[in-house]
Amino acid sequence: MKNLLLLVALAVSAPIFAQSNLTLKPEHPQAGETVNFSYIPGGDLEGTDKIPAAYVLKMGSGGPELQDLTLKKEQDRFTGSLPVDTSVNLLVFGFKSGDKRDNNGDSGYIVPVYKGNEPKRSSFSNAAIFNNTSLCDWYFGMKNNPARALAYYDKEIALYPDRTDLIQGGRLSVLYKIDKQKGVTAVLAEIEKKVKAGLQTENDYDRLISFYDIARLPQQSSFISKLKKEKYPNKKQTPQDYYTQFNAANSGAEKEAVINAVQKMAASEESTSGYSNLARSLKSRIAGFYADKKDWEAFKRTVANIADINDKMTAYNSAAWKMQQDSANLACATTLSKTAITYARAELKKPSQPKPKMMLNEDWANARENTVASFSDTYAMVLYKTGRYKAGIPYAKEAALTYNKGQNTDNNSTYALLAEKALAAQTYRPQLEQFVKDGKANDVIKDVLKRAYIKQHTSADGYDTYLSNLEQDAKLKMIEKLTKEKLNDAAPKFMLTDLSGKKVNIEDFKGKTVVVDFWATWCGPCKASFPSMNKMVGRYKDNPDVKFLFVDTWENADDKQKNAADFITKMKYDFQVLLDNDSKVVSQFNVSGIPTKFVIGKDGNIKFKAVGFEGDQLLEQELEAMIELAN
Repeated sequence: MKNLLLLVALAVSAPIFAQSNLTLKPEHPQAGETVNFSYIPGGDLEGTDKIPAAYVLKMGSGGPELQDLTLKKEQDRFTGSLPVDTSVNLLVFGFKSGDKRDNNGDSGYIVPVYKGNEPKRSSFSNAAIFNNTSLCDWYFGMKNNPARALAYYDKEIALYPDRTDLIQGGRLSVLYKIDKQKGVTAVLAEIEKKVKAGLQTENDYDRLISFYDIARLPQQSSFISKLKKEKYPNKKQTPQDYYTQFNAANSGAEKEAVINAVQKMAASEESTSGYSNLARSLKSRIAGFYADKKDWEAFKRTVANIADINDKMTAYNSAAWKMQQDSANLACATTLSKTAITYARAELKKPSQPKPKMMLNEDWANARENTVASFSDTYAMVLYKTGRYKAGIPYAKEAALTYNKGQNTDNNSTYALLAEKALAAQTYRPQLEQFVKDGKANDVIKDVLKRAYIKQHTSADGYDTYLSNLEQDAKLKMIEKLTKEKLNDAAPKFMLTDLSGKKVNIEDFKGKTVVVDFWATWCGPCKASFPSMNKMVGRYKDNPDVKFLFVDTWENADDKQKNAADFITKMKYDFQVLLDNDSKVVSQFNVSGIPTKFVIGKDGNIKFKAVGFEGDQLLEQELEAMIELAN
């Protein structure tokens, strides 16, 4: 019977794994052996003679890992080889040149690893996970595809029926995304089956809880969780349990107690990497907690316990930045910042730490450059605050111009402040003008430019016209860029509850321009963008054709409504907040990181998508232009 199921699984999977541009030898890569491959550029790379960048995502029992591949040209194709570790059960090949990628018609080059004549266990379920996460988009230029993920889950079950219980939660979650009604029906059937069979083990309780969560039945999930706690009162706490406790703790002593408990778990024989990773993360966060409170003695004590050198230097840099903001402890800030930037520069040239598993070589090099730029900017500001302008200008130039090419407004601002003190106006003024033309200038830069203008012209007469002409260049460039990026994708339909308990349906706003902003209370960039977003809400308050919706998502708090309401009330923001408590809507929009904003036109289609936060003025200018161009 199993052989028949195997034939069915392979027959169904053949079209998915057919790789017309990628040829493998052996055709079915074997665990523990080397696979040779040849590649003919396709998709956006079709016809290229230049050797593309090649890489592979390896998935298996050791977790996901990205690896660069070396290609050599042979006639009309490129060839390479890859040793396949025994822990690996799935390979996903990627090919790119610059910003262009070959995504194989959005199907990707997805290859299961075999053991003998059969794909290894978990090969298909890992393919399902890959197609339902941001991995496929970030690295391979593919769209998330829940339907394809479901097909992979079904192949895994057909080939390995004994894995059904292990992967059923993921399968049903994907089905719910594709068709809510079918998903609910299937989940309820699994719930009935599980209840009839009886809850014999802790895993039985966990799976039943997950089924109720998928079906969006929180009361039933909570009830089973309570029963589980009663039956297993001495259950080992999970990393998530400790993470929640740390966030709920108000004092440093309480937070440190949680860290001590996590460290004990990490040192135990039963430990998984989850506890070690959490301990590392919480040590950095407690140092940041004390830095925010300006308790520098506690900061020094806790940062001394950070074993990871990268984490320690990041904590030094963050503390130095906070110190210089109010010019407190500038001597200490100088020591911390100088230590951090010295380390970062050394790591850029010759890394002492291994490459992170989920980074390609190019990404790793860029990450180290970004660290140097960030640390240099901090040290430059510390030197500015201590009056050492000539010493600071090389660091400011390194951050703003060498690494960020004038595209980081905050770094540009540091450069402007130091340049005004250390350089002649005729030297720095053209650079500041270019910042304005590029749309990468804030009020600090414009104030420095104004003082230089007045110094040259002995008055401010004509400055407004001068600045307006520079800004016009930036606006034209922005409009040209946004016009190229404009979308016309159908926006997902959704209905969510706001903080007052009122149900809000996106379809009620058809005929209006709607800005949908996905955020969370724990998201630093989200909160950093909110003062500007509040300005934008105020700017369009009297315009009945423009609506702002702030969707609170990916929250970990027990009472998500109170958590969001307390934050909005405390900050006095005039926002209409909608609660995406089950993270369904954020998935419908295929959001991979927050903050992410969508501008939906009057026709109900998405016109623009903006990810991240790069500064107040840029956000306001871009969002205003997006709203204008949306229709």
